[in-house]
Amino acid sequence: MIRRCAAEGTLVAWAEDTEVTLFDPEEAMETPEEAAETPEEAESWSRAMLGADYAAACGLTGAGIRVAMIDSGIRPDFAELTGASVAEGVNFLVPEDSVERRNTADGIGHGTFVASIIASGAAGLAPGAELVPLKCFDSQNSSISCIIAAIYAAVDEFECRIINLSLGTSSDNPLLREAVSYAYEKGAILIAASGNLRNGRVSTGDDPVYYPAAYGEVVSVGAVDCAKQIAAFSVQNAAVWIAAPGMNVPGLSRTGTEYKTESGTSYAAPAVAAAAALALEADPGLDPAGFQALLQSSAEDAGAEGFDNAYGHGILNLGLLLAQVRSDGGSLILSRCGETACLSAFQPDPGVPYVLMLALYAEGGRQVGFSVLNAGEGGFSLNNLALPEEAETATLFMVSPETFLPLTEERKNS
Repeated sequence: MIRRCAAEGTLVAWAEDTEVTLFDPEEAMETPEEAAETPEEAESWSRAMLGADYAAACGLTGAGIRVAMIDSGIRPDFAELTGASVAEGVNFLVPEDSVERRNTADGIGHGTFVASIIASGAAGLAPGAELVPLKCFDSQNSSISCIIAAIYAAVDEFECRIINLSLGTSSDNPLLREAVSYAYEKGAILIAASGNLRNGRVSTGDDPVYYPAAYGEVVSVGAVDCAKQIAAFSVQNAAVWIAAPGMNVPGLSRTGTEYKTESGTSYAAPAVAAAAALALEADPGLDPAGFQALLQSSAEDAGAEGFDNAYGHGILNLGLLLAQVRSDGGSLILSRCGETACLSAFQPDPGVPYVLMLALYAEGGRQVGFSVLNAGEGGFSLNNLALPEEAETATLFMVSPETFLPLTEERKNS
């Protein structure tokens, strides 16, 4: 066990320790799809579901934001393969005076895959973010002392604004709690995988919690599939804050020769980490509490109405979150990936009811579709739209008792 000595700012070794586990796809009950052979094939339903086109349309990439990857490291040529920015990190598995201290090469692939969801040029949601590999795993398991040391280093040594923790332990360790609180108070946004059910277990709806996901300062992320259903392996409990794509999501393989798909809450958490990077780029003054509030207000409600133990506050909607950060009064995100089409819109006047009317146009301005969509207040999202193949642009009209507002046009992602 380690703890921070506030007077000297050093880490002091304690006698006992606990095991921490990566929420790896081997724990998930579903079988991943076959690997995608090229970066272009890594485009997936998850980007459409999240409304990821909106970030690109606004010129947001996460540039200038450092993300701590407390994981198994990142393959050494990751930046060359993906175009991502990777800073020098630390290997916490070796002594401080070891020549291997700065060797953060990934030997098992977990950290590389997680990193690619955040900042890969092909599949990453925040390709401009800077990744800081803090290596704590050479296998499925590690010690809690490594995780605690990495959390302090992420804040004090590397000045990371975001800490991604695709890992967990069933033990509520007071020193881990202390480290999390320290990072939070320093302004770091902490995001953790909620946890995977093991050995074919079926959720009770009130499953045991994992830490650090269960701490109030941490955003606990569950996993959903392409139909927006909570994944069978994703734990359900009162600690779950939000859900994100975590079933058959694309990422870079350990070998670096291909993009493949994997499943697990480990791969839902980095989607939220990427959202945090984009939000911080848009509003550098955003603090952890403010980010959590944005997540809650922009999430697409799913499952039982309001908060529930499966989805938390709902499913991450990146487009709507960023629209709120930017105070964008007219935002339409129309995306298509393969057979999946998704629409998201944001109306910045909470409490004002409205109805949405959608007009679709082919190249040259020919109208090819018109629909009236019943909405509600604030945000709106609809997955798996039956859109004509020739639809290239869309105009969304928002009708309320006081306004008739045509929203901006956005191209589809084809």
